[in-house]
Amino acid sequence: MNKKEQDKILKKIFIVLVVILVGFAGVIGIMNYLNYFEYREVDFEMDKNEIKGVTLYRTVIPVLYNNQSADYNFYLREDPRKLDEAISMKDEIIFRKNMVLEVKTDNLFCGGDWNYFQLQMANIEIFNINVMVKNNSLKYLPADDFMFIIINEGEKTEIKQIQENAYEFNINNCEIAAMADKFLLETIVKYNEIYNKK
Repeated sequence: MNKKEQDKILKKIFIVLVVILVGFAGVIGIMNYLNYFEYREVDFEMDKNEIKGVTLYRTVIPVLYNNQSADYNFYLREDPRKLDEAISMKDEIIFRKNMVLEVKTDNLFCGGDWNYFQLQMANIEIFNINVMVKNNSLKYLPADDFMFIIINEGEKTEIKQIQENAYEFNINNCEIAAMADKFLLETIVKYNEIYNKK
C-alpha cells in the first residue's frame, strides 16, 4: 500500500472519528438541554442523583437568611410545569411575614407525605417568613403581619383565598405532597420576582 492510499484511509478514519465525537457531544448537549428548563422565570434542573430512582426538580435561589447572603437549594418532588394542572389556584397569594397553619383533618398523614409537607413549610422560613401552628389562645396582631392557611380535605386539590389574608388548602386523595410543592413553588416564584427587581 502506497502513501497516497494510506493518507486516504487515515483521512476517512479521521472523518468517522470526528462524526462520532460530534454526535456524542450532540447527544450530551440534548440530554443536558432536556434536564434544564425555566418555569415562571425560575431555572430548574432535573436531578436524578439526590435520591436513587427518584427524579427531583432542583432550583438554586440566592437568599438573605440571618443577615447572610447564600445560594440555597430547593427540591420539589413534582414537576413544576405540571403543578398548575394538578392544583387549582385562582388568586395570587399575598405573602406576609408570619404564616399561621391550622389543620382541620387527621386524614392527611399519608405514607410520610405529611412529613414532606412539614419539611417544605420549614423551607419557606428561608425567605424570612415565620411559620407557626395556630394557637387559639393567641391574638395575631397586627393583622397585616399575618397570613392564615386552613388545611382541609376537599373534593379537589386547590388553594382558595377565603379572606384578604386567609387561604384554604383543600386536599383531595391525600395529595398533600403536591400541595407542599405547589405552595413552596409559589413562594419561590414570588421571592424571585422581588429579588430580581432590586
